[in-house]
Amino acid sequence: MNINQYNPKGKLSVKHLLNINSFEEADIYEVLHLARKIKTLTKVKEKISSFNDETIAIMLSSTNSRVRISFELAVKQLGGNTLYLSPDDIDFRSGLTYVDAINVLKRFGVKGLVVRVDNNIAKELDTSSPLPLINLVDTTNNPCQLLANLLTVWEKKGTIQGNTLCYLGNSTEFQADTLKAYTKCGMSINIASPENLMIKQEQINEASQYGDIFVTTDVNKAVMGADLISSRFAVSNRLSEQDVNSLKDYIVTSDVLKNAKPNAYFMHILPLNHNEVSNDVLYGENSMVFDQAENLLYVEKALMTLLFK
Repeated sequence: MNINQYNPKGKLSVKHLLNINSFEEADIYEVLHLARKIKTLTKVKEKISSFNDETIAIMLSSTNSRVRISFELAVKQLGGNTLYLSPDDIDFRSGLTYVDAINVLKRFGVKGLVVRVDNNIAKELDTSSPLPLINLVDTTNNPCQLLANLLTVWEKKGTIQGNTLCYLGNSTEFQADTLKAYTKCGMSINIASPENLMIKQEQINEASQYGDIFVTTDVNKAVMGADLISSRFAVSNRLSEQDVNSLKDYIVTSDVLKNAKPNAYFMHILPLNHNEVSNDVLYGENSMVFDQAENLLYVEKALMTLLFK
């Protein structure tokens, strides 16, 4: 389905966004169309009031300032209020469950909840939560960020369908759901990683049911014909010195971009390891990194409007 030919209905097929796999292709396009409309209205200073002084609760298990700030701003700009809770509060350590807390929040008049919980809790909340939920999962599989990425691709390339996205670096942390978000919308994916940091074959098998995924250790082969290039180093404590050294051949430089299609863009969700991309690429005219960061705000506004209203 081509996003430019999709006619928005103004509603989603699900009550919650638990992970990006919760959304069908049409749900993704609903969010993207509304996000683009909200962005257009915002740029001409037209006020959008989805919430009439209503409260949205935010409960994150880690202090991710970028996510928390974007949601707080999004709710405020839509005319609402935010209530921040921490799962580290003593009530939770004393036995309060998410279901208990959400039922109380519902009685308090809260309209929706933004959380970060694991799959087991998410499955429980899917059937038992009286409030609509947006679950942020984690950095690599944050559905809001994935939708912001797709919105930016649509803006920069004029369409989503038919584009090829190339990932360079450490692909071991990729989830099939992350890749499916792109292939569901008609994109192809090339992945280049060293053998010791290669994505698992079962993840490839699951994600490739929707589109083509090409995997190699050769950067030039992966970049050839790419419309978009991204990197994923994720240098964590779990990586050995040998693993870190093996990533040096996967740095995104202007020479790497030259091997892609003309007018190929560099994309990244932030934060990034500044050793994985050269500054001339990150801050150059063919970088869409900060457009992605901005578009996160509009995607969150669209999601909350569709789910919480």
